Amino acid sequence: MAAIAIFVPRRPVDPGSPLEHIVAGSGIVGTPNPVEAMAADRMSFAERMLNDEPLALVLIDYEGNLYGAVGLDTYEGRVRRAYERHVSRYPTVARMLVPAAELVQIGWYDPETGAEIDAAYEAEFDRWLDEATS
Repeated sequence: MAAIAIFVPRRPVDPGSPLEHIVAGSGIVGTPNPVEAMAADRMSFAERMLNDEPLALVLIDYEGNLYGAVGLDTYEGRVRRAYERHVSRYPTVARMLVPAAELVQIGWYDPETGAEIDAAYEAEFDRWLDEATS
């Protein structure tokens, strides 16, 4: 299976944004323009926009482990669960279509190698995890 983008919400989240309901520390994965079924590759979303490729919306799946499920206590576990739902299109309330401008892509998730956070976005990643513990 192909790698998929990992996101955190861009801060501050606008009041009324659907992202304000996602629990801090949740694993969030997504794909751009699902209706257009763009090919999955490792080109960043920013590079796509620079190439004038349309990127208005992102279909995301997320997992916040609201109920303390076993195996979802780590960030890696939450990202893996969101990934599994996303690629299988498993029915869930933890999926939404959101404006790309409201997200920051911080890395990639590959089921064979796990989550890979881009060093350039470690501050956003750390902030997202810190919010979950405060």
